[in-house]
Amino acid sequence: MPHTSAWAISGDDAKVRSAPAAHPQDAKAAWSHALTQAPPGVSLRGSRGRYLGSVFVPVSAQKAWSLLTNYSQLPSVVPDIKRVRVLSRQGNRVEVEQVYQAPYTFGLPIQARLLFEEQAPRTLSYSLLQADQIRRLQGSWTVVPAQGGVVLQHRIELEPNLPAALLPSYYALNETSLRQALESLRRALLRG
Repeated sequence: MPHTSAWAISGDDAKVRSAPAAHPQDAKAAWSHALTQAPPGVSLRGSRGRYLGSVFVPVSAQKAWSLLTNYSQLPSVVPDIKRVRVLSRQGNRVEVEQVYQAPYTFGLPIQARLLFEEQAPRTLSYSLLQADQIRRLQGSWTVVPAQGGVVLQHRIELEPNLPAALLPSYYALNETSLRQALESLRRALLRG
């Protein structure tokens, strides 16, 4: 009998590994099982302040959109956002003040004023108006309908106002925070 392999997906990064299988049908069954049993993990690509993160959530697009645009609720959902205040709303443009405090801020509260542009129910873009230790911040959230739910995609470009010696630590801590934020959003949407 020829040697075949069974495949399994493991870990948050959905890494594929192979293992010997006795029969070809075992390989197919193992692959099918792995696809349906894989954890919903967060994906984050990019480096040095330019990232694309995504996570699948088995909820409606409307539910995801409602959470993303409920600005005052964000501190209870996203760990690094400590305070939010909506300053103004004109049509689909919302000016928001946020205070961040996380390991990537080195424990310091960082205040930022952002302009959000809502293109319901799919895209929420944002750009920096003014901030304490941030040179550039812009990005978007996109709600992508998928079979059985939605994929939340977060594009972000961020340049802190820090000495060059701190940048490697900052970016490593920020990447961890971005993953945690996506996972926190997923959990909040699943809770209801």
